Amino acid sequence: MDFSTSSYGKKKLSETNYAPVPPAFREALLKTGILFHVYYDNCTTALKPFNEAETPCTETRRFPYYCLLHLLSGDGFFYYAAHRKTEFFEQGTGLLISPGFEQQYGGRTKNFTEDSVCFTGPLADEMFRRGLLRNGLFCLGTERRILPIIRAIQRASLPALLEASALLVQLLLALDGERQRVGRPACRQHLSALLARLAETAEHEWSVDEMAEYLNISTNSLRKLFLSEQGMTPKHYLDQLWLRRATDLLCRTNRPLLEIAHLLHCADPYYFFRRFRKLSGISPARYRREFQRET
Repeated sequence: MDFSTSSYGKKKLSETNYAPVPPAFREALLKTGILFHVYYDNCTTALKPFNEAETPCTETRRFPYYCLLHLLSGDGFFYYAAHRKTEFFEQGTGLLISPGFEQQYGGRTKNFTEDSVCFTGPLADEMFRRGLLRNGLFCLGTERRILPIIRAIQRASLPALLEASALLVQLLLALDGERQRVGRPACRQHLSALLARLAETAEHEWSVDEMAEYLNISTNSLRKLFLSEQGMTPKHYLDQLWLRRATDLLCRTNRPLLEIAHLLHCADPYYFFRRFRKLSGISPARYRREFQRET
């Protein structure tokens, strides 16, 4: 068998395994924090034509496990259902998807060849909660960095599977470190796109976590980025965005206050009154009386 990893397209063996862990080892592996469910070893998926005019993507899916993928050849698209956002990527790109995350990905203009591993476990969940794993695309480069994990899984012994778990955790931590080092320049470039997206989707009540996920950085990195580029925290920016929309509705329309509260996603009208007073210093009714005549 040719296990060469020096360049794309040279490896002759292609394998998919949907049950790589012998049943006798499952409980022991779960206790270590990582259990593997599926791997793709240099597998190619025939191109399913991607319709760039189809926005949002009409066919989405959710995985019951984490999926770490490396695009070896071809090109691809990745659709974030929550933000109705599609990104395109080339070979050398990595992709991480968490359980339950609604998405779709695949080949864009060429066949899609990948290495990937799918896994669950309490250690993976804790890493995700702490921001060490984040949904989205990132650079993996030309080296097949998932391959050593797959090779260890293929040996199918308990020591080898424990080795695979350790290799996976090591890779995930390395990727998080790389993301943190390059995150700020990359995010600075894309921050304007996020701000435009926030303005375009006024009907959606964004959270700080969603903003960080959109940029594929940690919430701490997002806070530093906003303080550097906007002079305020992400929470303060969201508050000001909400207040601008509230004042526009108060001054540019004659909608009742209860209807405005509903449009601003305030299920409890009293929450709308309290938040508006906290951010503006006066009540919504008084703001309308004092400023509607001047607009």
